[in-house]
Amino acid sequence: VTGVQTCALPIYQKLMIQSIERNTVTIASGSAGTGKTFLACQMAANALLGGEVQKIVISRPYVALANRTTGFKPSTDIEKLRGFVLPMLGYLGDVLGKGMVEMHITTPDGKVELAPLESLRGRSFDNSIILVDESQCLLPAEVQALVTRLGENSRIIFCGDAMQRDVREDQCGLLYLERIIRKYDIPDCGIIKFTKEDVVRSGICKEFVVAFDREITGE
Repeated sequence: VTGVQTCALPIYQKLMIQSIERNTVTIASGSAGTGKTFLACQMAANALLGGEVQKIVISRPYVALANRTTGFKPSTDIEKLRGFVLPMLGYLGDVLGKGMVEMHITTPDGKVELAPLESLRGRSFDNSIILVDESQCLLPAEVQALVTRLGENSRIIFCGDAMQRDVREDQCGLLYLERIIRKYDIPDCGIIKFTKEDVVRSGICKEFVVAFDREITGE
């Protein structure tokens, strides 16, 4: 995948880019504000522009923050998912152009697809990059459904932070996937673990990430 400048990036962001270039499955997990989702979208958009893939597929769990919600939203599954992935669409728009992203989403054969988890079973994605955000809120069965959708010339990128999960630790799909990859030594997979030292969003973001981490660990 080309088009992302790496010279000024911190080491773990560079490792994430290398993993996406080399592996079929990449897991980017860890602290908020480390650019995981941004880099995943940038890499996917450049791969589409460069003709390396024919489609970008976006999915993520429907989980309201801290289990709070504004209530029932009368709309289709895709319209509901769209509200959850607006930042990702913005990142893609930075490379592809916002109008182009919108056109692809609304066209039946468009090159950017919003894929609700409920619609994945029975499908196979070829020549695609699948982006999965907030994957710490996936369940193990949902992770299984996602990784078994991979067809020819396809890659999948999971982004998430297990510290911000809204499911029990033993039900966290992100941790489950990391454990399965390590336990069975599955090839062609990369796991990048970001820490508070890798935060690039802003100084105040890093200060809060460090504070929350100390509060949890008791340091």
